[in-house]
Amino acid sequence: MMKNVKIISENSTITIGDNNVIQVYDGKDINWETLEKQLFALIRKLPETSNEFAVAQKAIKYTVKKDEKGLRNLIRSHIGIFTSDLFSSTASGILADFIKKFILI
Repeated sequence: MMKNVKIISENSTITIGDNNVIQVYDGKDINWETLEKQLFALIRKLPETSNEFAVAQKAIKYTVKKDEKGLRNLIRSHIGIFTSDLFSSTASGILADFIKKFILI
């Protein structure tokens, strides 16, 4: 049974179950493990022939290396892909919020 389901978009925070908080980005630090899981989940849903798939794979490489600068540059240089209808409809809310917050800083 789930309790305390709460989503706070401002801080890319989600609470599921008994106060289990998952936070990808708080404006200072990145939860690389959660980000990697979110990107892998996204890749499993995207068509392999899509630009979104190719760019998400590149994002995973930066995530595994914990390369914040490289990831930020990738997102900024492919913002059209990261905001496409396919990406937006396939990505989790956590991942979408992370991308919005991450490019603003």
